[in-house]
Amino acid sequence: MEILLRCIGEPILLVLDDVWPGSQYIIEKLKLPLPDYKMLVTLRFAFQRFGNPYPLESLTTEYATTLFHHFVSQPAGNDNTIEHKDLVEKIVKGYAGFPLVLKLVGRSLSGQPPVIWQDRVMDLSKGNFFDAELLDKLEQLLDVLGTEDIIK
Repeated sequence: MEILLRCIGEPILLVLDDVWPGSQYIIEKLKLPLPDYKMLVTLRFAFQRFGNPYPLESLTTEYATTLFHHFVSQPAGNDNTIEHKDLVEKIVKGYAGFPLVLKLVGRSLSGQPPVIWQDRVMDLSKGNFFDAELLDKLEQLLDVLGTEDIIK
């Protein structure tokens, strides 16, 4: 990767968003001694050995709702989120601190009938943050991010 970046010859900003605990080795592998190369890492906890943390707040309800609407949006004229306004509010409240989860949930609910939305809200009210489908999707993402092939 270092050779590839040297060949590019342009300033590079690498952004690693929402890095999870146990992923420090990925950051270590991507720390390269190159001029004009910066890395920005967002995470929910501090890695002291990677520099001074800059604390950021979770998404506001307004921003979380906007993000959710973006990922659940339907083709023009078919947006059913207005019909589900009360359900949208409950879902956003349940997942507001997790943009990646809002994306997955929004896409999974896109085009679904109200009963599916209600099931998701019911799961949240029971403390079931993730259902099996969401866990499978998150696991797939983590499997991809954890492979050595991506870093080569």
